[in-house]
Amino acid sequence: MKNLLVSILVLFLLSSNLHADTIVMLADEWCPYNCEPGSERPGFVIEIAQEIFKDAGHTVSYRKMNWARSVQLVREDKFNAIVAAAKTDAPDFVFPGNEQGLLTYVFYTKKGSPWSYSGIPSLKDQTLGTIRDYTYSEDLDKYILANQDIPEKVQVVFGDEPLEMNIRKLLAGRISTFIDDSMVTNYTLSRLKQANLVREAGTLNSKQVYIAFSPKDPKSKEYAAILSEGMDAMRKTGRLEKILESYGLKDWQ
Repeated sequence: MKNLLVSILVLFLLSSNLHADTIVMLADEWCPYNCEPGSERPGFVIEIAQEIFKDAGHTVSYRKMNWARSVQLVREDKFNAIVAAAKTDAPDFVFPGNEQGLLTYVFYTKKGSPWSYSGIPSLKDQTLGTIRDYTYSEDLDKYILANQDIPEKVQVVFGDEPLEMNIRKLLAGRISTFIDDSMVTNYTLSRLKQANLVREAGTLNSKQVYIAFSPKDPKSKEYAAILSEGMDAMRKTGRLEKILESYGLKDWQ
């Protein structure tokens, strides 16, 4: 009888392990949403995902990669998900019902500049810094597309640290303004000790951001449902609030 019980337990554990997945998520560093992989503070979106999927019996592996490449590889189903994506970034992907964050796109200039964004016409005499394959708004995306080959109007960067590249270009006078999420930009400027050199110059819009799953992975809908339900549970228990507080943030709802 004892041997039978042991055999049943072993079979149960083996069966459970068969359903345990490693969910690989990619993104360029966009701290505090997603920061350095493997660190004690990998980003609040990563911590949310790790806890939710751990409770569901899965493991999250987060890897840093430039954004354009991340989107491409996940779209091809070579990895499972991208981190901190707006629905306009990859509309064919599978999104959870609940978002994992809220971004606010803000324009930045050097301190002392009198310019502020007041609509597309206000960009007429500006050199705008943007990031490849980011989406901002319908009107601004059209403006960038129309002027991306005119370096006096639009300059597009890419790579592992595109925001830092735009900050350096701004301070060097190669661009006169750039646009990015306010939370990420302020976090980065503080880390670089350059917050006193840059000013906010107008807000474009706010967007919900998500962990978005591959459109070709048959498990994507299941993962999205687990994540969405887990967000509800984290709010009810207060765990979401604790994670956000550890990054100096508050719940956006």
